Order: sequence, then C-alpha cells, then structure tokens
Amino acid sequence: MILDLTGVLCPMGCGQTLHRMSSGMISCLNRNCPDREAAQKILADPGFAHLAYVHEDGCTMRHPLRERIGNGLSECGLLEKVMAAGPPAGGPGEYRVTDEDGELKWEKIMSGPGYGHDVPGDDTPSGAFPVIMDALRLARERVTGDDPEEKERQRERLADLIVRMHAANAAARPTGTELSEALGNPDDGRLRQAISAWDRARE
Repeated sequence: MILDLTGVLCPMGCGQTLHRMSSGMISCLNRNCPDREAAQKILADPGFAHLAYVHEDGCTMRHPLRERIGNGLSECGLLEKVMAAGPPAGGPGEYRVTDEDGELKWEKIMSGPGYGHDVPGDDTPSGAFPVIMDALRLARERVTGDDPEEKERQRERLADLIVRMHAANAAARPTGTELSEALGNPDDGRLRQAISAWDRARE
C-alpha cells in the first residue's frame, strides 16, 4: 500500500509529492523528478559528522543535517578553521573532521588522485559514483519478470544499494561484487571500470 506523506516536500523541488511505498521506501511520485529517491537517501544517511572533501585545488565540506535546523549552518565555523589550517597530511580524499578543544582531528574515509572531481568515466571514486548510480536507478526502473513478489524484492535490493552508495562509513558502502551481481555482471566497459575504481577505493 502506498501512503501519502503530508506536510513534507520533495528535496528536489517537486512539492508535496512524497509517498511511502509498499517496500517502506520514501519516494517522489513525480515522474519528472531528477532523483525520486532523494528524500530516502537523505534520511538514511547517518550524516552526523562533518565531511571534508579535499582535492588538489581546494576543499569543500558537507555539514550534518542537524545544522539545517535554526541557524546551525550559518553559525558553524568548522569550514573556516579547516581552510585556515591547510590540507591534511593524508593528501586528497574524503575526511571526517572534528574540532576537539580547538584542535582539528582528521579521519580519512576515502582517497584517490583527483578526488572530488565529479567527471563521469574518470578513474576515481567520485568519477565512478555517478556512472554506478545511473546504472542502479535504470536497473530499478526496468526490473522485469512474471512474479510480482520477486520483482518487488529485486527493486528493494537495488533501492538498498542506492541508499548504501551514500553511506558516510565506507565499510557500509556496497562492494564491487555486490554491484556487479545486482547489475547482472554488465558488459559495458565504462560501467565495469567504474565498479572496479569504486571497489579499489574501499580497500
């Protein structure tokens, strides 16, 4: 059974189009939505920490969702401290950053040359991400078969992989083997390269 979710908006700007699907997933029912699983991804991501994305030409930061309440985001000074401190000794990559009594603590999560450049086809974790996500979304939309329950199970499995692709903890992200099996061991060379790059980044 599909349930309407009242008083909440699709984060992609579609309006009050969010619904709870029979699988338990939250999805936007606007067929033109750029990312119908956006709300599910945001709520499922254990984003309680500040994540810094360090690359050769700068640094950006993802703030935890709790800072969207009130003035938390505008009052957060962690990015300013990170920029003033300069790049960490570990080089380019994704870091969990905390401020402990005025001292920055860096925990490296993922690494890779050129990390932070979202160029599809680039042999880096960030370049692999959009290629794999597009394949998972397309596969979920095109699930076929005569058994409705089996089709729903396949959709749920693909939806779970989509959510786990955004996990803050690298260990919680899907492995290359899981992705290949879910996508039917693809022959597409670009997709296989992206999965290999993604898998190497988890090691």
